[in-house]
Amino acid sequence: TALVSMTMGMGDKKRANELFSMLTLVSVVGGVVLTVLSLVFLRPAAVLLGAEGQILEDAVTYGTIVQCALTAYILQYAFQSFCIAAEKPNLSLWMTVAAGMCNIVLDALFVAVFRWGLVGAAWATTIAQIIGAIIPLIFFARPNSSLLRFCKCRFDGKALLRTMTNGSSELMSNVSM
Repeated sequence: TALVSMTMGMGDKKRANELFSMLTLVSVVGGVVLTVLSLVFLRPAAVLLGAEGQILEDAVTYGTIVQCALTAYILQYAFQSFCIAAEKPNLSLWMTVAAGMCNIVLDALFVAVFRWGLVGAAWATTIAQIIGAIIPLIFFARPNSSLLRFCKCRFDGKALLRTMTNGSSELMSNVSM
């Protein structure tokens, strides 16, 4: 977001949109790669952390369902900053509120009404994360009144490297979480 905002501040809106589009695409690709890796290593990680028996099976079941929405979670998190850079902080707020409310309502429905238990809770979380990603995806893909919009882009390794080094402290905070 810092690089996109700086580019907009220099008056190059076209380049800012290209960077925004590229970084969103990189987030999607990265999310898919992380999803595959997390699904492969979910059981060994749970065992390493001491899970066994029914707790292990529940952890793998819940984790498998929730990890399928990892890309959506990454996008939702990235869009929170991009919405602010696009001068649409209310979109960020409403996206977060919609996802949170969806999770609450679906948890109640899936767990309390349908009695799906752990699987229901996992699906409620997964669906909420997907909704939190789809709202801004649709907004930025269509003509809109913000400073940012998806456009055709090309891969820019130098810009990606700048973004990654600038965001390394946030990365470490999130990895530790």
